[in-house]
Amino acid sequence: HDFQLSLDICKGKRPKDIKNIPQCYINLMKRCWDIDPLKRPIASEIKKIVEN
Repeated sequence: HDFQLSLDICKGKRPKDIKNIPQCYINLMKRCWDIDPLKRPIASEIKKIVEN
């Protein structure tokens, strides 16, 4: 991975939505990227979402 990509990620760059995956997984992915760590889901919540 290159240094520029690391900087871009720190500045908020994220991949585009992936086609053909359920919206709940897109929402989860975006929550995991939240700049505020307190808004990110904890492991047990992720587990519950994935299992359902």
